[in-house]
Amino acid sequence: MLASGNSSPEICLRNLILLHEGDVIIDQCRGLRADLQDMPATTAYPFLQGSAFWVARHYEPRVNFSGLQLSFTDSKESAFTLTPKISS
Repeated sequence: MLASGNSSPEICLRNLILLHEGDVIIDQCRGLRADLQDMPATTAYPFLQGSAFWVARHYEPRVNFSGLQLSFTDSKESAFTLTPKISS
C-alpha cells in the first residue's frame, strides 16, 4: 500500500490484489484465495484469475478489470508478481 494516494480505483484494486483471504479480520473474504499460496504459479494462475475477478466485482466495481498479468521475477519461475489489467 502507498503511504498516501490510495483513493484512485486503480490503486484500490491493486491493493486488494495484494491481500489474501483472512488478512482483514473484520472482512475475511477480502483478498485473493489463501489456499493458492503454496501452489506452483502456473497451476494457481487460472484460480487466481477467478479470485481476482470476484474481488474486483465485489470490492471495486468502478474499474473495468480484464484479468491479471503474471510476471515471473526469477528464472526458476518460483517468484512472481501479479498486476491487475484495467481497461478503460
